Amino acid sequence: MNDVPIRPTRRTTTAVPALVMLACAAAACTSTDATEPPPEEPSGGAEASAIAQLPNRPDELPVDELDPCLLFTEDALRSLSITRKPQPGTADGLRNCALHQDKDPMYDLLVTAYPDAGVESWISGRMARPGAAQARPAEISGFPAVQITTEGRSAGECEVAVGVADGQSLHVRFSAFQPDAEQPKACEIAEQAAATALAALREKG
Repeated sequence: MNDVPIRPTRRTTTAVPALVMLACAAAACTSTDATEPPPEEPSGGAEASAIAQLPNRPDELPVDELDPCLLFTEDALRSLSITRKPQPGTADGLRNCALHQDKDPMYDLLVTAYPDAGVESWISGRMARPGAAQARPAEISGFPAVQITTEGRSAGECEVAVGVADGQSLHVRFSAFQPDAEQPKACEIAEQAAATALAALREKG
């Protein structure tokens, strides 16, 4: 008797694809393109990392009703080479103090109390300037701080913000009149002024 070839039925022809589909579902298979770029990192990762580097605040020094000019004694002004009497003022409802050095090298310091902006907000929040300024984690007299440098400004400008209390900060901006002033010097003086202000705040309790 001649062997009759067995013709595959519809059932046998669909079994393999069905098994493949079941195996793929079990392994959570997805169709991917080898050239597809990797997923982007979550936004805000750099800011979150910078905030995590901030040290814990050693004390609470509220600045709700602070006049920043009261933080600078005559000795403190001499140490900062300030030659004029501090000038109190307000801007956008915030109290500040302008300190002027009118002898070479001439520069200004503007100290502003922020009772509604914590130090973190200068990195990621309403005070941050993404794309225009870079805020680096820092520490001043044991307090969490950020050093802020802005694109397009001269090397003789620098800002620092110190977290003095929960949701509050003290901001110092240094501006030199000489365009060739070195940035490290600018930030050094801004941090010195911030440290002086912190010492006075701690004395006031």
